Amino acid sequence: MLSLPVPNIIGVRLAVCCLDEYRIVSDKIPEGSLIYNRYQIQGVVGQGGLGRIYLALDKTSFDERCAVKEFAPPEDYHPEQIKKARELFEGEAKILHDLAHDQIPKFRAFFEEAERLFLVQDFIEGKTYKELQKEGYLLVEKEAMQLLADLLPVLDYVHEHNIIHRDISPANIIKPNRGEKPILIDFGVAGKLGGETIVGNPLYAAPEHRDFSDRGNCFPSSDLYALGLSIMVLLTGERPMKCRERSYRLELYQKYKFGDRLTKILDKMLAEDPIQRYQSAQKVFGDLGPEYYGRLQTTVVGGRLGTSKELIWKAIAIFLGVVVIGGLLVVVPPQLEERRINNIFNSSVKEARTAIALALNKKIERALQDSETLMDLQNAYGEIGENWQKAEKQLENAIEQLNKIPQKRAEVYLKVQKVLPAYERDLQALSLLSDSLELCYNATNTMTAGKLSEEDRQEVRASFLQVGENLNQIPSDSSFRDRADKLGQICNKPPI
Repeated sequence: MLSLPVPNIIGVRLAVCCLDEYRIVSDKIPEGSLIYNRYQIQGVVGQGGLGRIYLALDKTSFDERCAVKEFAPPEDYHPEQIKKARELFEGEAKILHDLAHDQIPKFRAFFEEAERLFLVQDFIEGKTYKELQKEGYLLVEKEAMQLLADLLPVLDYVHEHNIIHRDISPANIIKPNRGEKPILIDFGVAGKLGGETIVGNPLYAAPEHRDFSDRGNCFPSSDLYALGLSIMVLLTGERPMKCRERSYRLELYQKYKFGDRLTKILDKMLAEDPIQRYQSAQKVFGDLGPEYYGRLQTTVVGGRLGTSKELIWKAIAIFLGVVVIGGLLVVVPPQLEERRINNIFNSSVKEARTAIALALNKKIERALQDSETLMDLQNAYGEIGENWQKAEKQLENAIEQLNKIPQKRAEVYLKVQKVLPAYERDLQALSLLSDSLELCYNATNTMTAGKLSEEDRQEVRASFLQVGENLNQIPSDSSFRDRADKLGQICNKPPI
């Protein structure tokens, strides 16, 4: 029950959404109000794009403080925008419910009352790094490395659940008052790996997110870009738009005398091309250095493991000194070797999925759908071909790693055998598609170069026949069958 003092109800403005049977209430809830017969509102402590955040006391839990987020999108939103905003709000609640990590606010409740929608979660006592920066706070290099070491395991955990945050910035990282590890907040625009791109703060968004013509690139490396840019801004106090420019970053590296290790890490995290970035948080953590491995703790919250198995393996391996020294091999315990093999499998599967998602992104789909003629395809060749070649190389690398897993590791090997055939089919399909696209490109160049000799005509015909043979070899259960069909439609009737 939403208990409001009577005088405050008078004049409350309601915006009725014609797409859903609920109303959007624009007025704030007065202090002292009791909602859900449980949470007593203490006041507004924040305002986000989809709603406002109240500090509340949980009256069923000895007045424990909690954060109550109310769905309240901007008043000028039209019905379709309101519908999408509600989906995102409900999506955030579901994500927080499914995730359980001590550096992510704990989900408490999600409910609708008195035509208002609420999400309740832990209240974190502290300040965001954006607030600290406004007070003149800047990181030193050692603090930046430690912040990375503290946040990368959280991102790894989130990405292992196939979730991309999509809104990492200093405003969404809290430094707790009690000296605990930083907290990653605001999953309001988070989404599934490879899903539709919705940008949170565009100043910190990766290039593929800032390109509003592309709604298909949503990968772990995009979150890593935003984290790297946040670290860069917190180190220098410079504007994020300037820090995105590599030439300017090179000057900042010199100006602030960054060490070689941090320079290398940030430069790779901030690469314009997603393929050139780190592909996982684990990879970044591996470059931080052994002095940070020992600080990684395994955290179980709500029965779930809070950190990456691969990082634990690295820490233990370094601790035990599993190396060959003076011809003596330190024997790796079987359980640790099993863990290492599992890490190879998990990282390879993640890399394969990322590659397939890259090759199937929306920009390529639109380029193919918009190509009705060979000349249209000629214009789109660079965009399509470059992405397919990158994806092919990345998928090939993932398959190579999977094939290294020995048969004696029976449990992992069985998992490999389940996924490998599909990845190999997709790799074959990608290779055939890339070859066919190149054949079409070269044949079209020949046709438009001027008067054709009979030899030229035969060469062009042979190219299109080869394209047909290539596309027919792509299996019907491949992820790329529809791409092959579209390419076949375009090339089916060459104009000679």
